[in-house]
Amino acid sequence: MREASRIVALSGYPNYPTFRHVVENFTTPSSARAYYGQRLRSWFHAPESGNYKFTINCPYACDFYFTYKHELTKKLFYISTGPVAKTTEELTLVAGELYTLDVVMVFKNPSPEFSLGFQHIGSGLIQNPIGREYLMWKPKPLQGVARSVWNTRFYSMSSRYDVRWFIERFPLPDHQDVLTKFEVPEYGRYYAQRLEAYLLAPTSGSYNFYMACSEGCYFYQGDVYRFSSSGVSATSKYTGGTSYSLSMEGGLFYHLKVLHYVTTTTNYITFGVTLPDGTQLRPIPGKYLWIELPEKVQYEDGAAKQARPVNSHFAINAVDNNPSTCSLSKQSKDPWLRLYTEYIVNVHAVAITNRVEHSSSLDNFKIKVGDNNPAKKDDNLTCYGPVSHIPAGKTVAFPCKRPLTGKYVVVYIYGNSRTLSICELVIYGERVV
Repeated sequence: MREASRIVALSGYPNYPTFRHVVENFTTPSSARAYYGQRLRSWFHAPESGNYKFTINCPYACDFYFTYKHELTKKLFYISTGPVAKTTEELTLVAGELYTLDVVMVFKNPSPEFSLGFQHIGSGLIQNPIGREYLMWKPKPLQGVARSVWNTRFYSMSSRYDVRWFIERFPLPDHQDVLTKFEVPEYGRYYAQRLEAYLLAPTSGSYNFYMACSEGCYFYQGDVYRFSSSGVSATSKYTGGTSYSLSMEGGLFYHLKVLHYVTTTTNYITFGVTLPDGTQLRPIPGKYLWIELPEKVQYEDGAAKQARPVNSHFAINAVDNNPSTCSLSKQSKDPWLRLYTEYIVNVHAVAITNRVEHSSSLDNFKIKVGDNNPAKKDDNLTCYGPVSHIPAGKTVAFPCKRPLTGKYVVVYIYGNSRTLSICELVIYGERVV
């Protein structure tokens, strides 16, 4: 048996290691210890589409596993006579998709450091070891739309009641996947499907939902039926559907569900919305949608700090669940307000409430996430921004471009003689370790 395979064969693998922790890069430092094994695992967020090569620097014995999204794990190679550097064949990856990198290794003697790096062939981008900006500890809650499909060839359907009855009677679907937008192309004939997602309302106001489909489709907000559509041709799917308005509060998540049945070969469904500011999304893109509901991150007293606070307008006012009390900093260069969670958090979105008066004190800000205290170092990764303005007294939610991991969530305003004021700051995500 190869040395690295001995680790996998242990009775405690992979759930009961001697210890575990999170490292920032895909590397381990050199060690004076001998005869131990370890496993490094992460999701890789491809920065660009194209062909990639991965290079592993292995001190002694390493097995490298790679997983394409929704596919089985593929072992790229193993090394049993290190130290050696070895490069994979070219792999075609898609920007924004997630891929697992999994390395099991054994150190027989005090050894130099291990590292895993990548090269993007088209752009020439090289990083070794892979840094945290391309790595994710935990990819869920995934953004997008959860889709479940049932074969209904031997069942007659003509209403939403038929679809609900069928799904309740046969809860196990024949097919499941995740969509990147709230739209489904032609799939086949004689089937029913359920599309579900949580919408993060960017701001408060009236949301005009739009739906079009070839046969019967039915929209539920939560478990409450709202409206239906049917008989719209594919050529007019973005104009010939039906609409329904709902009032929503900015910074909150709302459960959206669509049931749809099909008996013909010409079939599709698209679901969109017009935001309170008039922005029309047909269909709704995945960046506004989650297949699982992110939780509000909890933090201890004293977690909020800000640069040069004004008396009685301390940072704690931004996290006291009271939008009528606000933080406020004195005029300074590049003021900031941060939340320190004490543990590592996977941050998916941040909601911010602006003050009613002097609302310009929150103009042109950025949201950053990372492990660095802003009082000492400003090199955390950008979640969202720059944001030019939040209307006075309004709450606006900002989904991170991708989930970011760290202990600090920081709001920055850059410039000379600036003030920073926040009335509420809410983080959505989950604890990692």
